[in-house]
Amino acid sequence: MPLAGTFDSLALTDLLQIVHQSRMSGNLTVSAELEESRLAFREGVLISLVVGDPVRADIRPALLSWGYLSEAQLQRTLESTLRGQPLLAALRSQGLVSAGALRRVQALHAFETAMDLLFQGEGSFHFAPFGSGFRDDDPLPEQELLPAPVDTRELLFEAARRRDEWARIRTVLPHSRVLVQARGCRPPEEAAADPPHSVLRELEGLCWPISVGKLCLRMGGSRFRIHQQLFEAHRQGFVRVDPTASAGMAAVEQLVERGAQLLLGGRAEEALEPLATAMGLEPDHPRAAQLQLRARAELLEALYSALPPAAVPELAGPRLRLAEARLGPREVHLAMRLDGHSSVARLVSSTAFGELETLRLLQRLMDNGLIRLRAASP
Repeated sequence: MPLAGTFDSLALTDLLQIVHQSRMSGNLTVSAELEESRLAFREGVLISLVVGDPVRADIRPALLSWGYLSEAQLQRTLESTLRGQPLLAALRSQGLVSAGALRRVQALHAFETAMDLLFQGEGSFHFAPFGSGFRDDDPLPEQELLPAPVDTRELLFEAARRRDEWARIRTVLPHSRVLVQARGCRPPEEAAADPPHSVLRELEGLCWPISVGKLCLRMGGSRFRIHQQLFEAHRQGFVRVDPTASAGMAAVEQLVERGAQLLLGGRAEEALEPLATAMGLEPDHPRAAQLQLRARAELLEALYSALPPAAVPELAGPRLRLAEARLGPREVHLAMRLDGHSSVARLVSSTAFGELETLRLLQRLMDNGLIRLRAASP
């Protein structure tokens, strides 16, 4: 019989405990942080994990952070992928990572992705045993199977170990709607020494505050590691945590007013962040909803004026230029989809990022001189 509910009704760790102890087989769909993840278990063991966001599925940050590749080596594989070779194939063909090590990285990445789900504050789940008629996809497609099953008991043990550390992190970052921003007070040589996918480097590249949840979606990789880095950077004085965003319902009016002022000043993109935070705190707030719709409409109008739906984005130079640019994983993923035939409208409807984020990514690529637009062929 299927099990369904919210994390308030049954914690995900408790559900996994049931799955493990009862040696259950089936599909678990988890919806949290605007993202859907699908996990499959056989006799209580995790055998598959698929996330909808391609950035979350990307193992490149894991290869770097766990020391399997240096930045220079990853650059070589990126150049191969820009020529059309899949990342895993490039790693194998260049002999940079052994088959055994690659399996370990994929298993570690799946472990961390599943671990992140266990500490989501809000969300819902649906577990359906194989053969129940809901998503009856047993056997699973081979490409969705993990190279090595993940012991659910190990997930639960590690979750218990991390609980105290998460409690410390939550004293500073109590929920995903908290706004964070780099203070910009680090010495230049220290900033230059950061790894490419560090949280501080990402924040310093933004000119406006961002919620922790959106930062996690933007960067991909382990949410736990991102929260760890934010906590440590805040402790060292390099990151500002917006107190109004973590003050609960009393802060909603301040957030709405800030969004209104930014919108009045023609800064629709910056206005979206405090308005989205206000909506997260009070989903039925009428003025926040109205201003959010207005900000989104103004931003879409501005983006579509620069990126007409019928125009075709194409690379402005060799693909290898992308390897030299300091792009985030989302920009790289979108740039790799540019085939010289797909229009802006088609890209908007076919990517996993949604209309607004896809247009933002295209605008950033164009601002950096990496893509240009041409008229669609008649």
